[in-house]
Amino acid sequence: MKKYIIIVTAIFLVSCSKQEKVYEFMPAAGFMNNPGTYISKSAIIIIKEYDDGSLTFGVSDRKHKIIYQYNIFSSFSDQQYWFLYKDDQENIWFYSSDIQESIVLLKDTFHNTYSVHNFCSEKIKLPARIPKDHTFCL
Repeated sequence: MKKYIIIVTAIFLVSCSKQEKVYEFMPAAGFMNNPGTYISKSAIIIIKEYDDGSLTFGVSDRKHKIIYQYNIFSSFSDQQYWFLYKDDQENIWFYSSDIQESIVLLKDTFHNTYSVHNFCSEKIKLPARIPKDHTFCL
């Protein structure tokens, strides 16, 4: 039994060493530009890069309950313009030029839940830190 525990522990340590980077949010808001895990006070955001270089992302709460999972069959390209941004209200903004996706997860602080919206079609104003030099909503 002792040998079994040592083997399982060794496998766990080796598998943990190959995980993607973990980023802790220090400021109230910020851009997520690289694959990895980003942790804020109320959410965990994971950007996953596939072997072909395409990206996808998911959002969970701090207890790992899934809030939003981007469709893995329509991943976006790292070679095109995209951003993933968490504002100081814990809203999460996503845009990708190659698939023309414009999503915002708006946080309801009273219920501690998120709702998914299309910021282009619903004409939701972008945060000031998101560059306005790109035509997001055509």
